[in-house]
Amino acid sequence: EFYDELVEFWKEHGHFLVLESENPVLLKWIDRQRLRYKGTASWQVVPLSKSQIYLLERIGFPWVSNRNEIEWQMMYDKLVQFQKERGHIQVKRLENQSLYGWMKTQRERYNNKGKSELSTQQIQQLERIGFSWSGKF
Repeated sequence: EFYDELVEFWKEHGHFLVLESENPVLLKWIDRQRLRYKGTASWQVVPLSKSQIYLLERIGFPWVSNRNEIEWQMMYDKLVQFQKERGHIQVKRLENQSLYGWMKTQRERYNNKGKSELSTQQIQQLERIGFSWSGKF
Protein backbone atom coordinates (compact mmCIF):
# COMPACT_ATOMS: atom_id res chain seq x y z
CA GLU A 1 0.00 0.00 0.00
CA PHE A 2 1.13 3.56 -0.69
CA TYR A 3 0.57 4.61 2.92
CA ASP A 4 3.28 2.18 4.06
CA GLU A 5 5.56 3.42 1.30
CA LEU A 6 4.96 7.01 2.43
CA VAL A 7 5.78 6.08 6.05
CA GLU A 8 9.04 4.45 4.93
CA PHE A 9 9.93 7.51 2.85
CA TRP A 10 9.23 9.78 5.82
CA LYS A 11 11.35 7.62 8.17
CA GLU A 12 14.24 7.69 5.71
CA HIS A 13 14.10 11.37 4.69
CA GLY A 14 12.31 13.14 7.54
CA HIS A 15 9.92 14.94 5.18
CA PHE A 16 7.26 14.28 2.56
CA LEU A 17 8.95 15.90 -0.44
CA VAL A 18 8.76 13.08 -2.95
CA LEU A 19 10.38 14.07 -6.23
CA GLU A 20 8.65 13.12 -9.45
CA SER A 21 11.94 11.89 -10.87
CA GLU A 22 12.38 9.48 -7.94
CA ASN A 23 8.86 8.12 -7.41
CA PRO A 24 6.14 9.58 -9.64
CA VAL A 25 3.52 7.06 -8.49
CA LEU A 26 3.92 7.92 -4.79
CA LEU A 27 3.92 11.65 -5.59
CA LYS A 28 0.64 11.25 -7.49
CA TRP A 29 -0.83 9.31 -4.56
CA ILE A 30 0.20 12.10 -2.14
CA ASP A 31 -1.39 14.75 -4.35
CA ARG A 32 -4.58 12.67 -4.54
CA GLN A 33 -4.76 12.37 -0.74
CA ARG A 34 -4.58 16.15 -0.44
CA LEU A 35 -7.41 16.52 -2.96
CA ARG A 36 -9.48 13.91 -1.14
CA TYR A 37 -8.90 15.69 2.17
CA LYS A 38 -9.97 19.07 0.79
CA GLY A 39 -13.11 17.58 -0.63
CA THR A 40 -12.87 19.94 -3.59
CA ALA A 41 -11.93 17.29 -6.09
CA SER A 42 -14.19 16.05 -8.84
CA TRP A 43 -17.10 13.69 -8.24
CA GLN A 44 -14.81 10.80 -9.19
CA VAL A 45 -12.72 11.22 -6.02
CA VAL A 46 -13.91 9.59 -2.82
CA PRO A 47 -13.25 11.71 0.32
CA LEU A 48 -10.84 10.35 2.92
CA SER A 49 -12.34 8.45 5.82
CA LYS A 50 -11.74 9.57 9.41
CA SER A 51 -9.34 6.65 9.93
CA GLN A 52 -7.37 7.57 6.80
CA ILE A 53 -7.09 11.18 8.00
CA TYR A 54 -6.00 9.94 11.43
CA LEU A 55 -3.27 7.71 9.98
CA LEU A 56 -1.85 10.52 7.84
CA GLU A 57 -2.02 13.07 10.64
CA ARG A 58 -0.36 10.60 13.03
CA ILE A 59 2.84 10.79 10.96
CA GLY A 60 2.64 14.58 10.59
CA PHE A 61 1.54 14.60 6.97
CA PRO A 62 1.06 18.20 5.79
CA TRP A 63 -2.26 18.79 4.03
CA VAL A 64 -0.74 21.76 2.24
CA SER A 65 2.47 21.14 0.35
CA ASN A 66 5.50 22.80 1.86
CA ARG A 67 7.59 21.83 -1.15
CA ASN A 68 9.09 25.30 -1.66
CA GLU A 69 10.34 25.52 1.92
CA ILE A 70 11.86 22.05 1.80
CA GLU A 71 13.51 22.67 -1.56
CA TRP A 72 14.92 25.95 -0.22
CA GLN A 73 16.35 24.16 2.81
CA MET A 74 17.86 21.43 0.62
CA MET A 75 19.69 24.03 -1.48
CA TYR A 76 20.80 25.90 1.63
CA ASP A 77 22.19 22.62 2.99
CA LYS A 78 24.11 22.16 -0.29
CA LEU A 79 25.58 25.64 0.13
CA VAL A 80 26.62 24.85 3.71
CA GLN A 81 28.22 21.61 2.48
CA PHE A 82 30.03 23.57 -0.25
CA GLN A 83 31.35 25.93 2.44
CA LYS A 84 32.53 23.02 4.61
CA GLU A 85 34.39 21.45 1.70
CA ARG A 86 35.97 24.62 0.31
CA GLY A 87 36.05 27.07 3.22
CA HIS A 88 34.00 29.70 1.36
CA ILE A 89 30.72 30.22 -0.48
CA GLN A 90 32.06 31.92 -3.57
CA VAL A 91 30.32 29.59 -5.99
CA LYS A 92 31.29 30.10 -9.61
CA ARG A 93 28.74 29.48 -12.35
CA LEU A 94 30.81 26.88 -14.18
CA GLU A 95 31.68 25.11 -10.94
CA ASN A 96 28.08 24.46 -9.84
CA GLN A 97 25.37 25.97 -12.04
CA SER A 98 22.38 24.98 -9.90
CA LEU A 99 23.87 26.35 -6.67
CA TYR A 100 25.09 29.50 -8.43
CA GLY A 101 21.62 30.09 -9.88
CA TRP A 102 19.95 29.46 -6.52
CA MET A 103 22.25 32.02 -4.85
CA LYS A 104 21.42 34.56 -7.57
CA THR A 105 17.71 33.99 -6.99
CA GLN A 106 18.14 34.53 -3.23
CA ARG A 107 19.79 37.89 -3.91
CA GLU A 108 16.93 38.87 -6.21
CA ARG A 109 14.37 37.83 -3.60
CA TYR A 110 16.25 39.80 -0.93
CA ASN A 111 16.26 42.90 -3.11
CA ASN A 112 12.53 42.46 -3.87
CA LYS A 113 13.15 41.67 -7.51
CA GLY A 114 11.94 38.08 -7.29
CA LYS A 115 8.44 36.65 -7.26
CA SER A 116 8.54 36.30 -3.49
CA GLU A 117 10.59 37.75 -0.68
CA LEU A 118 12.84 35.80 1.64
CA SER A 119 11.55 35.10 5.12
CA THR A 120 13.37 36.57 8.11
CA GLN A 121 14.52 33.07 9.02
CA GLN A 122 15.97 32.48 5.55
CA ILE A 123 17.81 35.81 5.66
CA GLN A 124 19.24 34.94 9.07
CA GLN A 125 20.34 31.49 7.89
CA LEU A 126 22.15 32.95 4.89
CA GLU A 127 23.77 35.73 6.90
CA ARG A 128 24.96 33.20 9.48
CA ILE A 129 27.21 31.62 6.85
CA GLY A 130 28.43 34.93 5.44
CA PHE A 131 26.21 35.17 2.38
CA SER A 132 26.98 38.23 0.24
CA TRP A 133 23.82 40.05 -0.81
CA SER A 134 25.69 42.02 -3.46
CA GLY A 135 27.25 38.95 -5.05
CA LYS A 136 30.69 40.51 -4.72
CA PHE A 137 33.34 38.70 -2.74
